[in-house]
Amino acid sequence: MKPALVRSLIQNGVKRIEESQFPDGSFPTFSSPSRDDFASSLLHRTTFSASTILACLASCKDAFTIRNRIAHFLLREKGPHWSFNYWHHEAPERNEMPYPDDLDDSFGALSALIMHDPSVANGEMLAAVASMLTAAEEQEGGPYRTWLVGPQSAPVWQDIDPAVNGTVYHFLSLVGIRLARLEEYLGGTIKRGLMTSPYYPGSVPVMYFIARSYRGSETPTLAEALAAALRRAETNVLERAMIITSLANLGLKARIPRNAVQAFIKDIVSEGWRPHAFCIDPARGGKTHYAGSSALTAAFCIEALEKVIAPQAAGESSRARQSSVHDKIRRIARTTCNKLPEHIRNAALRVIDKTNDEKITTLAYDFRSVLAKRGKTIPLDLANHLALSNLYGWMAYDIYDDFLDEEGDPALLSAANFFLRELAALYRELDRSIPGSWTLFETTLNAIDNANAWEQANCRVPSHERAVLPRRIPDFGDFGMLAERSIGHALGPLVALMHLGHRAPSREYQAVQKFMKHYIIARQLDDDAHDWPDDLVRGQINAVGAMVLKECGASDGSLRKTMPQLQLQFWKTTIDRVAAIIFENITMARAARASSRLLRGSSFLESALASLERSANRAISQRDEMLTFLKHYQPENGAK
Repeated sequence: MKPALVRSLIQNGVKRIEESQFPDGSFPTFSSPSRDDFASSLLHRTTFSASTILACLASCKDAFTIRNRIAHFLLREKGPHWSFNYWHHEAPERNEMPYPDDLDDSFGALSALIMHDPSVANGEMLAAVASMLTAAEEQEGGPYRTWLVGPQSAPVWQDIDPAVNGTVYHFLSLVGIRLARLEEYLGGTIKRGLMTSPYYPGSVPVMYFIARSYRGSETPTLAEALAAALRRAETNVLERAMIITSLANLGLKARIPRNAVQAFIKDIVSEGWRPHAFCIDPARGGKTHYAGSSALTAAFCIEALEKVIAPQAAGESSRARQSSVHDKIRRIARTTCNKLPEHIRNAALRVIDKTNDEKITTLAYDFRSVLAKRGKTIPLDLANHLALSNLYGWMAYDIYDDFLDEEGDPALLSAANFFLRELAALYRELDRSIPGSWTLFETTLNAIDNANAWEQANCRVPSHERAVLPRRIPDFGDFGMLAERSIGHALGPLVALMHLGHRAPSREYQAVQKFMKHYIIARQLDDDAHDWPDDLVRGQINAVGAMVLKECGASDGSLRKTMPQLQLQFWKTTIDRVAAIIFENITMARAARASSRLLRGSSFLESALASLERSANRAISQRDEMLTFLKHYQPENGAK
């Protein structure tokens, strides 16, 4: 795949969408009795096509003007209580074939607006959303009925739909809310293979809407269903786009076959932005009609191109130019796999290919650059050595972590063992030229293993007790254990200092060690603040989850029923404490950096620290809005 071709397709698709957009920001929706032939079709004006296009283009910088117009259009279309109708407010169908407002259109629009501009999620909107969900809930915490009608309405308006609930779940994930019962419903839908909807043709759109945010225990089942759909010969280009994006959303880009990507690109090139059936429109003359448009096809294709294929194409181009540090180190790692038996080699190569985070390997080079500005030279070979070591360590412990979290893939265990052996061999070799490297390596791995052992002993809930609140809450103390779990990241900078003659007792060594410790604590707390509800449901009590449990004071009862109370506690008090600890560790990290003669005045890892700072500030700024939502929603759920 050539990056120029991919970029050209994206720009061409954006142009097609722009040409289709009406001055008010909306789009034409075509209704046809055929799923793939829209030559003879009716023209509709809907809100749903606009919100869907906005969501697809959320990460497309080329479409910023289009997105702004859609956002303004949707804000004009919202009802007084933030609900949305399928029909454009000026569409004649509002009178000819009226629909009530519904959750699919409402939460599709709300999600798209927040993806475009998170500040839209203000207190007024979240309070209205809470009332909307309460009125539509089948049970407390979901699932939810599709239509916003009274409980005495006809049965036709009382359905519960997996695609609609997937969209509700996606919105809630965007605002940091997790409802365990809703996740259970979606997981059961996946497990039983019931991914169909009267509002969408086939299973692909349903899987797409669920995969946007679902990360529960049935994720592998959902991934297999998506992969099977991608292999089907009759799958059209619109469906392929949705499948590719869905696999990427599930974190499974590596599961997308290269030939499927090539076929997808070929279809775009050969047929352009041909309309295909996206959702089901009102029947006419007793015959089912399907809604679609070239703008919708282009939007879904652009989403897949932006999310998956453009980065892959850029990576291939980078490898061809041999200009990417991360790819250079991964090439070295791939070469070492040649000595392995076939099955282990294939597993190891799969792990290397999916390890795309460049921060893993660039740390050693960033530190080398900082030292160079102080007139201190770290040989390039040593930087390569340290970068490769960090890659091996990251991959090995990433696999081991999955096993510790009861999510490990046995097929990858041999690969992890191989990476750990290679990591140890590199430090044995380093010890010959930089004495003490091996001792540092052993001490560091002992700290990591001790932290993992402590976590297993103190932070895991047995599977048969996960439906209730944990009886014992771990004490993370000064959070030093968080740093020890990931302290392997400090190995590269510390060995580089040892090469320059700065050993463990020295001021420089201590400053860098302290800097890395506080940076890692801040980073881990930021992750835990986002993950604690999901971790808790899986039987894992992270540092923030422990704070929430202690501050809430609840020590028995159903975890599902208590989750709204825990989330309220998090936004009410815990978030302030977490943010304060993050800020404190960022300050201590910067102070440690300033105390080093070699790092003083440098920007080493400053972008990472600033990003953590922004994340904590953003969470605090969202607190009032989230409290408004939870306080309105919680009492109706019966959680006091």
